[in-house]
Amino acid sequence: MREVDKQVEALHEQWAEEEKEKQKPVYTELQPDGSKAQELLGGEMRLSAPWTVETSYKTEPSSSHEHN
Repeated sequence: MREVDKQVEALHEQWAEEEKEKQKPVYTELQPDGSKAQELLGGEMRLSAPWTVETSYKTEPSSSHEHN
């Protein structure tokens, strides 16, 4: 029974490590859009949650950066 408990504990540690890897932010940097500001400073940089990368903002600006 102790061996089973050790195996279960090892699995829990492995799963915790895998989940920690999934939680790391994803860094993306876009090419400059041709504006003077981005010509001087470079394209947009962003940190995203890994689970949003599939539905990324690569083609749409973030709502927090929009100016009306």
